[in-house]
Amino acid sequence: MNDINHGTKNKLWAFKELLKIVFFYLVISLAASIMIHLLKLPMWVALDAVDILSSVYVVWLLRHDDTAELKERINFRNFSISGAVALTLAGFVFAEIINFIDGIILSGFISVEPNETAVSENVLLPTVVLLGPVCEELLFRFGMTELLREHFRPWFVILSVTALFAVSHSYNIQGVLNVFFSLLPAILVCFYTKNLLYSIFSHILHNAMCYIPFGDMRIMGKALYYEKNGFEIPSVYYLIICIAVCMICTAWSVRVFMRKTKSE
Repeated sequence: MNDINHGTKNKLWAFKELLKIVFFYLVISLAASIMIHLLKLPMWVALDAVDILSSVYVVWLLRHDDTAELKERINFRNFSISGAVALTLAGFVFAEIINFIDGIILSGFISVEPNETAVSENVLLPTVVLLGPVCEELLFRFGMTELLREHFRPWFVILSVTALFAVSHSYNIQGVLNVFFSLLPAILVCFYTKNLLYSIFSHILHNAMCYIPFGDMRIMGKALYYEKNGFEIPSVYYLIICIAVCMICTAWSVRVFMRKTKSE
């Protein structure tokens, strides 16, 4: 009975600390939005401020947690670049496959405001491909994940933190699902290897790929996407390519991490 009560208290403590992080992030984001309108600050300044302050707060909050030391979560020695690239590509094309499915289904029932298809000119490249990913990974994958890891089941930790991360981007429902599934493969590996480098690397590479003008590309004379009721739906040709790339990258990822697991 005492063990059960102790476990319940630990869960409540972890949940309370998680709420602190979420509340801090919301307050900082709100303050940044107000400052943008009042002081006419550039968008990248506000985004950088939110990312930096939130990540610093998380690291400070977990400074006395012996089970979540940041230096132990960044392991270059056991990091596989090919595995990280395969994870990123697998996640990217998997999200495109999900776009096709949810786009076909949801566009028949509802309309949404289209997501932006390109990175805003008001946001600097270093913010998108370096500072933002690193800070967000510290906030979500280090802070939130490590708070919950020891107290909840892995599937709950992975899905809940990834969902919070996706919702924080304020996209339409298709965009939220895209963000969720695009980073999920790397997040799974990050969770089980306890190496934050996998999600950081994948996040950086994924954001860099957002600068590629996929919307202007064509296959067999057809655009990669078409729009219906605000949903962006991949063409059949592009979908086939995504499925093939997803299978190849998934197979390579499994091979890399199974080999690493055996060697360790």
